[in-house]
Amino acid sequence: MAFVWILAAAVLLFIAATFNSKAMRISRSLRPFVKRSVRIEVWGNAIPDSSQPVFEIDSIAAFGAGLLIHVRATSGGPRILLKVAQPRTATVREDRVAIDDAAYVSFAGGRLKRSVDPHVPAVVLYPCG
Repeated sequence: MAFVWILAAAVLLFIAATFNSKAMRISRSLRPFVKRSVRIEVWGNAIPDSSQPVFEIDSIAAFGAGLLIHVRATSGGPRILLKVAQPRTATVREDRVAIDDAAYVSFAGGRLKRSVDPHVPAVVLYPCG
């Protein structure tokens, strides 16, 4: 019985940490971009192995300290996860969204190589149209 209480407490602590995380604050500021078409750069480069340069943001959520952005090619296809681990700050403007730093970024399950230039943002989203 004690195990159940410990597990419940751990789950509640995780939920509370998610709601107070930087990722949650950033996800709220990005909500206007859901269902909009964007070009995506990670560490200063376009998304690798992408035959489609434009994606539609399907959903944005915080999970723990991570920011989960689900996108799909504007021509259709499956949802693809863009995960931003421990995002620190974001600058949201009408013409671009920049997530300035992160522990790492992964796309479709593969971790992307970090830029050697510390001034290059982790992720930049450029709204199209």
